[in-house]
Amino acid sequence: MCEAGYQLAADQHACEDVDDCAQVPNVCQQLCINTDGGFKCLCYEGYEMVDSECVELLDPCFGSNCEYQCQPVGTDKYECICAEGFIPNPKEPYRCQMFCNQTECPADCDPNNLNVCYCPEGFILDEGNVCVDIDECHQGNCGQHECHNFPGAYHCICRPGSPLEGQVSLDCDSIPNPNLNKGREEEILTEDGSGEDFPSPTPGPTLSTQPAGPVHSVVLIGTSIATLSLVVALLALLCHLRKKRGTARAEQEYKCGSPAKAVALQKL
Repeated sequence: MCEAGYQLAADQHACEDVDDCAQVPNVCQQLCINTDGGFKCLCYEGYEMVDSECVELLDPCFGSNCEYQCQPVGTDKYECICAEGFIPNPKEPYRCQMFCNQTECPADCDPNNLNVCYCPEGFILDEGNVCVDIDECHQGNCGQHECHNFPGAYHCICRPGSPLEGQVSLDCDSIPNPNLNKGREEEILTEDGSGEDFPSPTPGPTLSTQPAGPVHSVVLIGTSIATLSLVVALLALLCHLRKKRGTARAEQEYKCGSPAKAVALQKL
């Protein structure tokens, strides 16, 4: 007798391996590898073994919103890739933005209208549909501070004596506002050589709202006095009219009574 996975050889004495993969029907769903005394089942690419069955893997790019192309990463992740001359937008990785790491790069032009071309940020369209880097240092963007220009960008190294001394910034003359303590920083911008300071967008200590109390009190007192005076004037006018009306009525009664007395005297 032979063990499981083996069979009696032709000499009727020895045992030999059984080729399980040659059996019909196939013992495996997709791929079968025969081993000594057994076998092993495998799955095609794009499938995985789940409970002894080959199950098709779900494409991780299915339903993705990549602007240009989706590339699977492993079995459950993906990344968006862009065409040559573009890179994923850091804030929106599914979108592509133009990129140039040289001082000159070809512009992205509309194939139907070569007069409509686009350049990456920090570049300007030049003759021949070429995007040329803008030299912000040559334009004096850093003023008297040290300037370093890069393809599509630049930064300033703030000189000694400046508010941001020794720091890397795009505006070394900005002054943080010390009056704000709510996690936000506002800046008072000053212009070199202008002799003028831009006013702070927020009120300073001299604009405190505490003195507003007495001012409101004075206004209320003045309003009360004016109202009271108006009431007194109306009462006086009313009394005057009533008094005048009473006098007129008395005179009328007197005049109406006088003819009767005259007639009586005439009869006598």
